Amino acid sequence: DNGSDSFARSPLRYLNANVVQQDDAASAIERGCERSLQALEESRSDCAELTELLGWQDPSWGDLQAALASARELAPLAEADNLKVLDVDDPASAKLNRNFAELEKLNREHEATSEAATGWQPDIVVDDLDHLVAVAVDREDRFFSFLFGDWRRARGLVRRYYRGPLKKVTEALRSLWEDRNAHRKWQAKADKLIELSGCDDLAACATLLKRVRDKRKGLSAVERDVIAAALNRENGARDILRAVRLGRSLRRCDDELTEILAGYNEQSVESLSLNLNDLAAFGSSIADYAEALGRFATLPEKTQLAMRQVDRSFDDLESMVISNSVASRLRQSPSIARFDSNRLAVVVDTIGKLARKGWLLNNEFALQQCAQNFHARLNRAAEPMTNTTAEEKDWRRAYTRGRKVLEREFEKTRAYRSVRELFAGDSGPVLRDLRPVWLMSPLSVADALPLNESLFDVVIFDEASQIPLEDAIPTINRAPQMIIVGDDMQLPPTSFFSGKGSTDEDEEDSSLPDVVQFDLNADSFLTRASAALPGTLLAWHYRSRHESLIGFCNRAFYAGELNTIPTPRGLVPREAIEIAGIDDATIDLDDILARPISHHRLLDSPYESRRNSGEAIYIARLVRELLLAGDQQGGRPTIGIVAFSQAQQGEIENALTQLASGDKPFRTRLDLEEDREEDDQFVGLFVKNLENVQGDERDIIILSVCYGPNAKGRMLMNFGPINQNGGHKRLNVIFSRAKQNMFVVSSIDPAQITNTYNEGANALRQYLSYAAAVSTGDHPAMQASMAEYGNPQTNRDVSISAQALQTQIAAALQVKGYEVEIDFGQSGLRCHLAVRNKGDTDFSLAVLLDDQSHYAIEDLQTRYTTSVGILRAFGWKVVQVLGKDWYQDREAVVDQLVGELQSLE
Repeated sequence: DNGSDSFARSPLRYLNANVVQQDDAASAIERGCERSLQALEESRSDCAELTELLGWQDPSWGDLQAALASARELAPLAEADNLKVLDVDDPASAKLNRNFAELEKLNREHEATSEAATGWQPDIVVDDLDHLVAVAVDREDRFFSFLFGDWRRARGLVRRYYRGPLKKVTEALRSLWEDRNAHRKWQAKADKLIELSGCDDLAACATLLKRVRDKRKGLSAVERDVIAAALNRENGARDILRAVRLGRSLRRCDDELTEILAGYNEQSVESLSLNLNDLAAFGSSIADYAEALGRFATLPEKTQLAMRQVDRSFDDLESMVISNSVASRLRQSPSIARFDSNRLAVVVDTIGKLARKGWLLNNEFALQQCAQNFHARLNRAAEPMTNTTAEEKDWRRAYTRGRKVLEREFEKTRAYRSVRELFAGDSGPVLRDLRPVWLMSPLSVADALPLNESLFDVVIFDEASQIPLEDAIPTINRAPQMIIVGDDMQLPPTSFFSGKGSTDEDEEDSSLPDVVQFDLNADSFLTRASAALPGTLLAWHYRSRHESLIGFCNRAFYAGELNTIPTPRGLVPREAIEIAGIDDATIDLDDILARPISHHRLLDSPYESRRNSGEAIYIARLVRELLLAGDQQGGRPTIGIVAFSQAQQGEIENALTQLASGDKPFRTRLDLEEDREEDDQFVGLFVKNLENVQGDERDIIILSVCYGPNAKGRMLMNFGPINQNGGHKRLNVIFSRAKQNMFVVSSIDPAQITNTYNEGANALRQYLSYAAAVSTGDHPAMQASMAEYGNPQTNRDVSISAQALQTQIAAALQVKGYEVEIDFGQSGLRCHLAVRNKGDTDFSLAVLLDDQSHYAIEDLQTRYTTSVGILRAFGWKVVQVLGKDWYQDREAVVDQLVGELQSLE
């Protein structure tokens, strides 16, 4: 209303929140303001008289109330005309204080005797207590004391009225006598003090005198003014009593003000009047502030006072509060004050080295433990049989026989025993000790291992989505514990040679049977296990070296739950790749490889007889360029080609063969590539369809969509197995095979796919849009293509303070000439700031901040080494910046970051 967010200039600052939250707040405030103004006017003359009495000018309402409270405290001394005791230099004051000190000493003595006499009934009356104590002293412990009546009365008194710990009659009676005597002394001193001071309330009088003499924690400024006025004025006592009477009207006024206002004591009478008039002018709009004022009322009193009095914006006030809290914390913890990003980097590096050393030692320990266990059993079996149990003898003989059986088998050159026979006999335990880990398929387990639940400690199923339930059950019975690993978004078990007519609507497509069929409703082992057993998500995605390669699958098929890794390779605007004529197509391999996903749109390549020959020919040329460029550039990325159908797979294979037949260098390279192995693993070029590519991965995946309009321009919404139930799982498999680059070769405009009610067809449409957007570096289009799958980025909880820190550091680096992107990444692992030189396409520096999510990770190794190590493995230079460092020295932080960036140039 006043054009500023400074609360100290708003009339709302003193409004009572309870009034605002009433049903008819406007009327209540109007009536309250009217009554308060009337009461204020009625007390105005009393305020003026009190102000004149104290010699003040324009005091606050709170000071007037405090002066009245002080006057009421002085009233007993004023009535006794004994105010001189408030003058510390007056002898009467010194005398009174000495007597109060003596009274305090007597009071402590009385408290001690009362504690000793706690066993006595409080209302007991004993007139001749002195005599009874003397009798008890004289008669107790004498043989014939029971003959004396006074002794029997003393003893009876104790038995009847005493329940304390003292055992002797004399001790009990003396405790009562000492308590009565101490009380008499205290009372005599108290009576004298009442006479000296004229005050009946000695405790209040003593407290007042003590505060008068205490120079550090004694009287407030208002109280000192009131006492000075009482002592220095000729009729000081009368003026004090007059002030007490004036206070009646001010108390009535204060009651009215309290109904409508809060925290108004620092206002003067004139300010109160103006503020009440301003509040009354708000009218019906006052209800709009109910919620905010309710929250304001819950703040600490000091905070409310600061917001009412300090003429600063809300942001400034918050900044001051935070700064004060941080400074206080740093003063209290010198170790925190000394700790900075440089120290953190040393600690993190140490943790990382120790962790790696620990992993190696753990591996070495596991191997040595297995070897030690094996040798220990060999030695145990070879020990003498004397003084052993029959059971132990049987075990030693069996283990020795098993060892000899294996030794004979190792010496053979033919006619080996089967694995099942070796496991079932005495050699079984020796074989397991020798080789504790076995890698087998479920069918091999059923065929080779005996049915024995104690055969192994645990069985681990990998790719459980590919295991039929009937194959898994025999394997379960080989161990008492199992671990099942699988992905329910992958293809279910394969049914080989189950011939079935095509489901294609196009008559041309119905002539070829499918040799491999997947029943996407099949009951796999993973399906049953996930429904019955507790599970945990293995969220880290390790394959894709650029987030865009897995970004669509993460959002569309995994609800954004995968932890993908941001990569320095930036997406920059590029021209779309459109191929008008296959024969005249120009392939700019450097431009294509610079795009993690490149979308190659063939404008005139019809789909006929389940094949797209234009795509096949174009893909063959892409392969030739890749293989020949590998020789020139010194790099040989692995290549995989995937088609949506077996027919297109064959078409691509024919196109490669035909192109190689007329190009000898390409044929030589193609032959070598098809047989390529690295580290004893086959990594050669393959051409597969989406039914059998699961489990494969390559640096570069070339995808032939194949489907599209026919030669007449007619396009059917028939995408073969993708249209079937669960077809999106097929797409998930094929879209997630690439490690470095994905080439999407398509003859379809995504808008041509209209059967979006089908889950598989709709996913294909959205992915083609996504691939085209990534290819051209169109970030808004990327997000639009995944919009219907939700937006996990909006679920990321980033505090306001973290956002401010990101923004401030980014602005400082931009001033230095760098380009900065905030919150860079698509999943839980993100760079708070990704920095690159202006004009560069790739980022070079990742800045991580210690925000709330950072400290929410309790495990230090995960917090400081895992994420940092992963980012570095993907090519980032990582710097961790503490918010504390930015708070203390911003220039030093900027200089450090600039130095890191310059070292990368």
